[in-house]
Amino acid sequence: MKTIMVREVKIGEGIPKICVSITEESREKILEKGRRIAESGADLAEWRADWFNYDSFEDMIRVLGELRGILEEMPLIFTFRNENEGGKKTLGLTEYMQLLAEIIVSGKADIIDVEAFKAGLLDTDYMEELVAFAKRYGVKVLASNHDFSQTPSEETMFSTLRAMSRLKVDLVKIAVMPEKMQDVLALLSASEMFGTWEESIPFIAISMGEIGRISRYCGEKTGSGITFGALGEESAPGQIQVEELRELLMEHHEGRR
Repeated sequence: MKTIMVREVKIGEGIPKICVSITEESREKILEKGRRIAESGADLAEWRADWFNYDSFEDMIRVLGELRGILEEMPLIFTFRNENEGGKKTLGLTEYMQLLAEIIVSGKADIIDVEAFKAGLLDTDYMEELVAFAKRYGVKVLASNHDFSQTPSEETMFSTLRAMSRLKVDLVKIAVMPEKMQDVLALLSASEMFGTWEESIPFIAISMGEIGRISRYCGEKTGSGITFGALGEESAPGQIQVEELRELLMEHHEGRR
């Protein structure tokens, strides 16, 4: 599998890197969470800007800049998650692309999370436009797909990861909701298939909820390069607190599990 460097963090080999999401609503609480993440020992931070009570995109750019200063050299992912993929707000496609373009030009985010599917279909036209634009400014692109209602088949998940990776993005992410342990095993199997695929790129594969907890700390075995932990309140179902998550990752790395 290929690896990528984001500032001083190498993604795609070894122990999965821990990312903590910021889902606070006010500027003050967003920046306070940023300070906590900077001191937590996490490897990356993600700002879920769809939670922010903003008046304009300029408000977002301003807070993003302040957050960048607090995090210093910690890699920062910018995400605006629309409601159909589990977010708090919804932007039309034109507004969504405008926002991501402004974030890219600002130079304050290292990675932008881009929802690759629209109306259930892979939207190659707008993805190719965003990827090309991001590359001009040295910003990495994470193509993502979330399903909070089910776990697709193993083959479908593998195909989804493979299709997104062919968009010339830097990373891909899939997150699904299990109903039973067999669903979690399907996600892990699809992860391993993608991780050993000859054209694979760094990826994130998560089975959400309590049933899917194991997917958050066994990524070194299946190839998933980033895992999401919590500092206090979870930003997604099934997240593990950072300190416990770090211990679980080390146990798997040392073969104690």
